[in-house]
Amino acid sequence: MAALDFPNSPSNGDTYSANGLTYTYNSSSTKWVRTSPSVGAQGATGPTGAQGAAGAQGAQGHQGAGGSTGSQGSTGTGAQGATGPTGAQGAAGSQGNAGAQGAAGAQGAAGAQGNAGAQGAAGAQGAAGAQGAAGAQGNAGAQGNAGAQGSAGSATISSNSNNRIITGGSGTNLVGEANLTFDGTTLYTVGDYMVKDPSTASYITHTFASNFAKIDIRGTNIANSNHYLIGYGAGHANNQEFHMVNTLGDLVFRSGSTSPTEKLRITSAGDVYLNPTVGATAVTSGAIRRFDAGLDYWNSTVGSANAIKYAVHGQADDNMYGIGVSNSLLEIQAQGSIGFFAGGAGSGTGRRVERARFNSSGSLLIGTTVTTNASGNADDLVISGSGQRGMTIHSSNSSYSNIYFSDGSSSNQYVGYVQYNHGSNFLNLGAGGAQRVMIYDKDGASGTSKVVLQIGGSSSNNHYDDYQNATLTFGGGNDIDNYFIGTRMENYGGNYTKLDLRWHTGIRMGAQQGYGGIRFYNNEDLNTVKFSIMSGGDHVMAHTTFQPAANNTYNLGTNSLRWANLYTNDLNLSNEDTDGNDIDGTTGSWTIQEGEDKLYVINNKNGKRYSMILKEESDA
Repeated sequence: MAALDFPNSPSNGDTYSANGLTYTYNSSSTKWVRTSPSVGAQGATGPTGAQGAAGAQGAQGHQGAGGSTGSQGSTGTGAQGATGPTGAQGAAGSQGNAGAQGAAGAQGAAGAQGNAGAQGAAGAQGAAGAQGAAGAQGNAGAQGNAGAQGSAGSATISSNSNNRIITGGSGTNLVGEANLTFDGTTLYTVGDYMVKDPSTASYITHTFASNFAKIDIRGTNIANSNHYLIGYGAGHANNQEFHMVNTLGDLVFRSGSTSPTEKLRITSAGDVYLNPTVGATAVTSGAIRRFDAGLDYWNSTVGSANAIKYAVHGQADDNMYGIGVSNSLLEIQAQGSIGFFAGGAGSGTGRRVERARFNSSGSLLIGTTVTTNASGNADDLVISGSGQRGMTIHSSNSSYSNIYFSDGSSSNQYVGYVQYNHGSNFLNLGAGGAQRVMIYDKDGASGTSKVVLQIGGSSSNNHYDDYQNATLTFGGGNDIDNYFIGTRMENYGGNYTKLDLRWHTGIRMGAQQGYGGIRFYNNEDLNTVKFSIMSGGDHVMAHTTFQPAANNTYNLGTNSLRWANLYTNDLNLSNEDTDGNDIDGTTGSWTIQEGEDKLYVINNKNGKRYSMILKEESDA
């Protein structure tokens, strides 16, 4: 029977019910009086029982309060004590003012002589000496009178029939025979001269003036406005330029010892071709044809227009496009973007397709020309296009492929990373400079069906003691220690990891009973165990009230699966709030309590008490 627990500080008429009985408080007698069910008339007084044994002596009472302090006694009249010892010396006084400066000491010996100064510049060269006087020139003789010109005739200056110069006509023209050969060292002409083939009207004209010189070459039936010309300042504003002109077509340059071949062509449209007649045969030996601008290079600020060795567009520094070299760096410069084209747009179009572009902001765009589909926070490399697109990193089967996220040098070069181990077929994710997550197959490099997602540690670690703070959380990050699924170390049967589930509750799993089993706590801080399975023994244990979710609804065991033994203290039985028993249909509330020699039964509805008649059985 449960103990009665009357309320504190009751008022007159307050009621209290327990064990099927009702009590009412009487303030006059300061007692609780049972009022339901009513108490029967008092029976006759029974005989006086024997006096009980003397009770144990009560505990000693508390010590009484101490008395008040007495008044102070009168002053004594003893002799005066001896004089005390002398006190310690006082602190030193502040320092006096500095004395006057002493007289200057005698001058020290002279220092060693300094090193000789640099040699002065050479003096100016003296003036040149005066030139000696020229000798006196003799007087010129008087010129005779010119004779009368004779009639034109012919004369042979050489008797060699193969080398003859003949004058004829009026005598003012020098007419050479065919195949005239000049055996002298230098042939001088004064003024212009022409070499002409009278039969074809082809000729070469040499023309001279104060600001130009030219060679004009004309062929048969070529109009005067069409010619081939090599000149210095000829017909152009800048008389310091060398010109080669072909008014009819291309300029072609050939070389070769016996059968010269074309090496360079400049068309009338301005196109330049290098080796235009050479076939497309692959070169396997010797130097391939090339433009060569020499070994000079730009050695100042990179990106300068001065670094360009081959300019393809522009005149001003801020509008230059071309290729250059800065020290050991090959520069491709453009004021705007740089595009890379490959593959034809279709037969007959003559147009290639842009495959990649460096834009003026430094972004590399592959398959696109704009960054529209990329965030401004991640548009340094953009791969775009319809259908499937991707990026491949290939490595050998025993190596790693890596994408690193860097904060700086040394270990900060890979504070975060995505890494694939080709030897083990592991995908590793790193953060904070360390590996955090691995994805692999339980069967190793050859496995394909037993996927493992591992947080923390390595695949060679023991699960139970090598790594203790693996954590998986969801939806937040400001209170991870109270909201996670993960492992934590606990010294229970040894210092081993436990699997924790903390989310407004606390569940800790230590597997075997010797390592804590499964425990349910009152909160995520794991303060108080409320329920456990296999914790320290082969049992399920409740550390709080164990009750069904609904009244008169659930069973403890079944008709075929029964509990072997039921261990309990007082047994409280009630079928209240039911349709009653199967005998008389009534309901009741009873409590069975244990006595030393009897079992007592209390009717909680009327307060009556009974004892069970028990028959002792002898041992069989």
